[in-house]
Order: sequence, then C-alpha cells, then structure tokens
Amino acid sequence: MTKEMMLRFARPLLLTALRKADMVQVKDKVLTCEDDIPAAVERCWHDALSDLDVEVWGIAAGELLQDVNLLGTSVQGNVLRFVTEEGFRGDIICHDGAAEMECADSFWFVAVQALGKLLRRDYLISAHLSHMLLMETLVTQMMQRDQMYQTNYHRYGYAETLAYRQVDVTPYADLMTGDETYACIAEQLIRAALCREGSEKFFAIWRKYLAELQK
Repeated sequence: MTKEMMLRFARPLLLTALRKADMVQVKDKVLTCEDDIPAAVERCWHDALSDLDVEVWGIAAGELLQDVNLLGTSVQGNVLRFVTEEGFRGDIICHDGAAEMECADSFWFVAVQALGKLLRRDYLISAHLSHMLLMETLVTQMMQRDQMYQTNYHRYGYAETLAYRQVDVTPYADLMTGDETYACIAEQLIRAALCREGSEKFFAIWRKYLAELQK
C-alpha cells in the first residue's frame, strides 16, 4: 500500500461521507470539501501498513463501504474496522449510526491485523492473534465432527488429525524468512490461513506489503 494508493482508495469513500454525513473527521481534521482529502489522508500515512481513521456523524458505516471489496471486518462497539481485498485498512467510528456489517469475514480481518503486527515486529500481539486463528480452525473442526457424528457429546475422541498441521506450507517458505520467533509466528499464520477459503487473497496482500516495506 503506497500513499498514492491510500489516497486513491480513500477519496471516493470520503466523498461519499462528505455528501451523506452530517460531519466527517479524519484524525483531528474536520473535512468540509474534496480539497481537504489529500491533507487528511497525509495525517494517516506512516508506511505500507497504515490505516485510515475516519469519524462520521449521521451515517452508518455500511453506506461508506457499499462499493468496496471487503476481505474482513470487525465491529467493536461503534467502530467498524475493515480490510479490503487490496490490503487497504481502515477504522470508521460511527457516532450516531450503525457500525455493523455482515458481508465480510472477521477471520481475515484478524489475519491481516496479525500480519501487520508481525511485519512491525510486535511478536507478542502477532503471536496472540495467530493463536486465535488456529483456535478458530479447531472450533471449525469440532463443529464438523458434530455434524459427522450427529452429536455434541464426546466422552472419547477419534484421534483426529489437526487440519492446520496437515497443510503444505512449503510454497510459502519465502514468507517465513526472519529470526526464529518471526518464522514461528509466520508459519502459524500461514497454517491458519490455509485452513480457510480465500487464503490466496491474504497471501497476495502479504507479498504486497513486503514489496512496499522493502523499497
């Protein structure tokens, strides 16, 4: 994600907000017209992992993201956090509108959050989020087991293989280069991603971030 890409994505979203919302703010800057958008985006930019921080009044978050290809979302109170299929990330604070959306997968939002923390060398948070994703793959397997045996009561198990341990990570060896801790977390994240549909979009974002950070 370059600064130019961020501006290109943010402009239509913020134009929609300017048309429909009672007030729009990015970081600490209130937007009044289209000419304010470049400076507002500049305040959010740090590197390829930066996200857009928007506050809106009088509009629901979904109205701003109707035409966006969402990969993942997470709703936390009145805040909608999202990531697009292109790797653009943002937070929308809805002061008096709905933040909920149901058209994207929270798994992939968490995966991209874990990736961002990993690439910024925050190993503690990245490891925590990666373990959350691995746990979700286990929950999925348990649900599948209940469907298979038509029961949710298990005095004994069936010596199940763990899906995340069976995936082939060798095609992603280039994403696991780094110190020992980095490589361990990266492998966990890759294993969790491979247990979920849509992983190719996630790995494309990963490689895109690396390419920009290495410039």
